[in-house]
Amino acid sequence: MNKPVPIIDTPATHDSAASQFVNLHEIVAKARANLNQNDWDYIVGGTETETTLRRNRMALDSIAFRPRVLRDVSKVDPSVEVLGKKLKLPIVLCPVGSLESFHPGGAEPVVKAAAEFGLTKTMKPAALLAFITDIHAIGLETAQGLYLTAGWYWDLNDKSRAFGKRFLDKVGRAPTFSQAAYYSATLTYLNAVKAAGTTDSDKVMAELHKTKIDDMFTDNGTIRADGLMEHAMYVMQVKKPAESKYPWDYYRLVQKMSGDQAFGKLADSTCPLVKK
Repeated sequence: MNKPVPIIDTPATHDSAASQFVNLHEIVAKARANLNQNDWDYIVGGTETETTLRRNRMALDSIAFRPRVLRDVSKVDPSVEVLGKKLKLPIVLCPVGSLESFHPGGAEPVVKAAAEFGLTKTMKPAALLAFITDIHAIGLETAQGLYLTAGWYWDLNDKSRAFGKRFLDKVGRAPTFSQAAYYSATLTYLNAVKAAGTTDSDKVMAELHKTKIDDMFTDNGTIRADGLMEHAMYVMQVKKPAESKYPWDYYRLVQKMSGDQAFGKLADSTCPLVKK
């Protein structure tokens, strides 16, 4: 896959790069020239039959703006009031994933821009995928209030904190939930091989199916018949700077979801490995 070429490379070139565009259509044309076909199709297309996309387009096309002649543009104010809050720009953000395909910084510049223009004061921002290292890079001042889901957080309990401290002392930063998951999965597999006395996949898988995973990642993990490791998931919210008491103290727990809430019940699985 070709690496995306950002329209705006660095903050230092922001003004000169932005000034080359006169309207939105020119920005879209530049993006089309920079993106490969897969990324372009992803960002402009819809899912399945694209019915919702067409309806949204029709709804927007039905709105007409009354043209007015500009007078005295020395003080242009594009702000607007939404839900009783004033926004610097009449813009809101919709959910989108894989932002790293369109900008090297991924979601980081989006969150920073949203905070700069006051969007996070009106909406409740939520990240489809965010790691604690992303929050660290953005900073609590900007990321505060952001909601996200995680399968693990280093400061959840004594076991996670012990692993988190070992990782921090060795690497110099807190582990992400995926790094903790890889560590847990590797140890779980090796323990299953040891218990089975073989590396035969069927015998190891049989051992894994009857294993309850209780380690630094989860205390209630089970590997289902469809191969999914079911465990609790967590809804987190990024703390305000004043709420953070020590390094990497970034999240507060909002809700804990059970495994079947997070992943769906095994009875509803359509996996061919599940015998109905």
